[in-house]
Formats: sequence, structure tokens, C-alpha cells
Amino acid sequence: MAYVVERWRRDPYYGAVAVVKTGSGYVVGDFTGWIHGAFKDSAGLPPGLYRLEGGECVVEPPEYPWHFATSYMAADWGDVVELRIYAPEEPEVPGGEAVKLADLGPFSVYLATTRRRRYEVRCCGRVRRFRSPPRAEPPSVAAMYEVLPDRAANRLGCRDLRRHFCSGTLKDVAALALEASGFSEALYLHPIYPAMSYHRYDVADHLQVDEKLGGWAAFAALRDTLRGAGMGLVLDVVLYHVGLRNPLFPEGPFILKSPELARLAKEVATRMPRE
Repeated sequence: MAYVVERWRRDPYYGAVAVVKTGSGYVVGDFTGWIHGAFKDSAGLPPGLYRLEGGECVVEPPEYPWHFATSYMAADWGDVVELRIYAPEEPEVPGGEAVKLADLGPFSVYLATTRRRRYEVRCCGRVRRFRSPPRAEPPSVAAMYEVLPDRAANRLGCRDLRRHFCSGTLKDVAALALEASGFSEALYLHPIYPAMSYHRYDVADHLQVDEKLGGWAAFAALRDTLRGAGMGLVLDVVLYHVGLRNPLFPEGPFILKSPELARLAKEVATRMPRE
């Protein structure tokens, strides 16, 4: 399937991205975990190798060397500046060194380091001068307290992971979070959805809070408790897989145990229209 780079536009993260028209197809790349259907019709893409239905898509930079003093391509860590450079040949960074990260056909991606906040990138008969971005700030959350909701209550009497639900609730989670507020800035909370198992990674409904945990009211109370303690909340939303009882499979699940049949099903799914 043909693709067209319509234009380039400025981007605060990559420096610039190509607006790629893919017709009626889908484009996937390493930024999507190679999930088909991530972008349809068009996408803003930095230089790189991507996959379309029926072939590959190589987005080549409009000039070399391709580098911006942006968060994706330059990070100032105080004692060293780390650079990402796209070029068809090995670039030179005076006062530093460069190594090849990936070979993408017409060009390669290089990782370079230098100890100078003002630096040069020499390549392809050109010299480009840059000033590194502001120094990288430490993360706003340095320590998180991790809790599996179902194990928040009977932590000592329910050690066997083969057992099912052990009666932990979000009220129990809130109590643990208060105890941890003296040494952590945020709570990392494992899934809270209705699910088939105690760990809740086999999600049955992404739009609800499990009533076994106290439902939406308990979640709201937990959120208020965390705010009062000055803690943030990180929730594991589980976007990559679901349980067999999920409404996405209204007629029930199917499992292919044969590797040959699994490969055939994957090939058919890739070739089928996705309208």
C-alpha cells in the first residue's frame, strides 16, 4: 500500500514530524508496540521505520544530520549531554563520541554524548550548532507504594497466590496508603476492575470499579484520602489484555492450541479489512 509524506511540521517533542498519508490503511511502529490499527489514514511520524498493510514505510529526514535540541533528541543530565542523531554516515560530535543504535536502510540512528552544553554535530558536509535544552529535572515522584488491592486486608493470613479473593477493599488500601505517606509520594494501585481473578488483570469491565473492592464510592473515598495526605495516584489501567468474560467476546472465548493454526489466524486477521 502506497504512502505519501505530505509535509513536515514542528513538534515540541521530536523537533519535527512528517505528516504521512496512508490512504485507507493502518500504520504501526515501535511507538505502538506493533499493534495493528494504531493509526488510520494519516499520522504525524518522526523519521523511522514503520509498517503498513502490505509493506514497510520508511520516513527519511528531509536533511542530514537530523537533530533537534528537544526532549526526544537531547537530554542534559548535568555532567553529560546525551544526543540522538539521524544520519546516513557516522556523525562527529567534538568533545564526545557517537555509537550506532539502529540501521534503518537509507540512514541510521546514533547515540552521542558530550560534556558541552553548547555542541556541534558534524556530518554529511555540514556543521550544525546547538545549545542543549534545560537540564533534566528529577521525577516529581521519587517513591511509590505499590498495593495489590485484594491483598490489602489479610496480608499475613492469605499468602497462597493460588487462592482466589482474599477480601481486601479500597478502604484497606486507603489505610495502607496513610501508613506509607511518610516515605512515599504516590500510591501505585494494581487493577480495580471487575475481573475473573484476585489480581484483576483478566478484566471483565474497564468501565467499573469492582464491588468487591467497594465500588465507585470506595474509589472516591480513596482518592480524597490520598489528596489529604499529599499523595498522588498511579492506576494500572490494563490496556493490553482482557479476561475471557469481557463483553468484547459476547459469544465466548476461543483458544488456538496449535501453533500452525495460530499463525494462520494471525495472517488472516492481518489481511482482513478493518472497517
